[in-house]
Amino acid sequence: MKNTNWIKTSIIFLIVTFIALEIGVRLIHFVLLKINNNQYQQYAQIYSDERDKDYLFFHKPNVDWLLNDGYYNFRFQTNKYGHRSLSDKIDFEKSIVFVGDSIIEGASVENNQTLPYLVQEKTKIPSINLGVGSSNTVQEYLLLKDKIQPSFNMKKLVLGFCLNDIDQNLYRRAFNPSTGNWEYFDSVNVNSSLSSHNFESSNFSDENKINLLKRLLQKSEAFMLIYRLYRHLGGARFQKDPSTISLSENWKNTEYFIKLISNLAEESNSKFYVIIFPNRSQLFGNEDFSKQIILKSILEKNNIKYFDASIPLLKYLERNKQDVIYHDEVHPNALGTKLIAEGFVDFLYKN
Repeated sequence: MKNTNWIKTSIIFLIVTFIALEIGVRLIHFVLLKINNNQYQQYAQIYSDERDKDYLFFHKPNVDWLLNDGYYNFRFQTNKYGHRSLSDKIDFEKSIVFVGDSIIEGASVENNQTLPYLVQEKTKIPSINLGVGSSNTVQEYLLLKDKIQPSFNMKKLVLGFCLNDIDQNLYRRAFNPSTGNWEYFDSVNVNSSLSSHNFESSNFSDENKINLLKRLLQKSEAFMLIYRLYRHLGGARFQKDPSTISLSENWKNTEYFIKLISNLAEESNSKFYVIIFPNRSQLFGNEDFSKQIILKSILEKNNIKYFDASIPLLKYLERNKQDVIYHDEVHPNALGTKLIAEGFVDFLYKN
């Protein structure tokens, strides 16, 4: 009887503690939203909620908005198609199409300082910027599949890969205009044996009760906080065994959707390249390059050519240690983007 009472008391304690943590995390989130309200409301001027599409969100067309209240200070401009471009022209004899998240999109830099624009200036080949902030490899594939046009006459397809996409490739996010922020939408399950992808729908069968429980937990901000901490600490523990990491679900999803993007390039008779972007902390020795090692092995296994953006950045820092080349931990500033563009163009000429 004593053991039963102890178990009941422990369960009640855990439930109360979890509810208190949930309330606390949501309050912190609410306060942060209020503090950064102006910044997030500016995002609502740029991003569109397109939940009727598989990719879920994109840019609004004909945007001309100065992001200068909060985290950034640059002008964001799109053409009538929602591409980050000052031109509406999409009919070309040949072009280079860029897809990726905020680094390709050009967070923190002006339109004429983005990577696609700089590559266009140096190669004299028109570039189409389909980068979208806060997207991942899954949604980048779905966006490219929807937005690519025969008139592009795409000859090269470039995927910009940011390391935070690895863990994010387990789910899709949607943009919420009322908060000006992104939110969990659904999980992504890859069934490699059927060579198809599946997004968990809101209709649950009796056989899908586990997925229902997982969905409910993913709606909990406290659970997601604990889960992210677990993955972060666990990731550090397993870094010495890349083969173990590469078998995890997030890496399987990453490989699967990169291969789908590669297939789109092949179908268009285009060359496919991946640019691997490093985090700032990696360049200064505060984080290792284990993720790049795993990603490169995956790309090599699938005969996909890649450009490691850390090479030109590290080479520059050897001579100019005091120069600032990042806006934050993830996003290169105008100088950093310029260095990557120069290195990538040299890489293209050789490949």
